[in-house]
Amino acid sequence: MNDYKKKIIEILNTIFDEYEGEITEDLVKEDIDQWDSLASAQIIMAIENEFNKHLSDEEVASINSVANILKLVIGDDIYGVL
Repeated sequence: MNDYKKKIIEILNTIFDEYEGEITEDLVKEDIDQWDSLASAQIIMAIENEFNKHLSDEEVASINSVANILKLVIGDDIYGVL
């Protein structure tokens, strides 16, 4: 697992501390009861702070799965080869 993926998983584990399953790329918003608008805001702030990246409204709207979060941070091209 690369450093970006590790850090994103770490962030999500912190935000979803009550989730009993494993945070994986396959998880979607509907899989985690804690993933509400507050959790989404926490994810956005954590990504922007940790990776010094400003997310556009379109990018924020796409945050509905772990895979999409990884694509936003890593980039589609790179994500596909990891």
